Parts: sequence; structure tokens; C-alpha cells
Amino acid sequence: MTSDEQTPTEEPVVEPPAVAEDETPMSWDDYLAQRHDLEAQLGVLEARWRTREAFPRWVYHATEAPRIVASQAEQDALDAGWEVRPVKPVTP
Repeated sequence: MTSDEQTPTEEPVVEPPAVAEDETPMSWDDYLAQRHDLEAQLGVLEARWRTREAFPRWVYHATEAPRIVASQAEQDALDAGWEVRPVKPVTP
């Protein structure tokens, strides 16, 4: 065999999963009930990781290091120039 000749690559034959004889297709109502249960579980998981509280949060300044404030009163007590989103640094 020369380098020009290549052996044909054989793709593996994948058989579809077997379905039991007594297994009937899921009804629309069963599908909706199963989906509702799964979405309820997903909602619980998302609620655990979602943070809706505004504080504590990071605040940013153009010339000072970022810091964390624990309340709105603490944020109001800071000097002017502190923002909730990062500020572009001032170049001298």
C-alpha cells in the first residue's frame, strides 16, 4: 500500500435505544406535569443562587481602591466620585 492509498474509515453503527414493548408514548398532560415538576426544582435551585439584595456591594472610584459597602448609609457617607460600576481611572 502506498501513501496515496488510505484505508477507508468505518463509522461505528449506533443502534437506537430499545423501547420496551409495554412502554406507551407519554401523553401531553403527563409531559406538562413532568415539565412543571422539573421547572419547580429548577426554580428552587435558581432562587438559592440569585442575589436580589443591594448590599453588601462593591463601589468604585477613579483614584482609590474599590471597597465594599454594607448599606446605603455607608455608601452615602463616602466622598464624591464613588460609583456602583467601575470608573475609568484618571490619568495624571
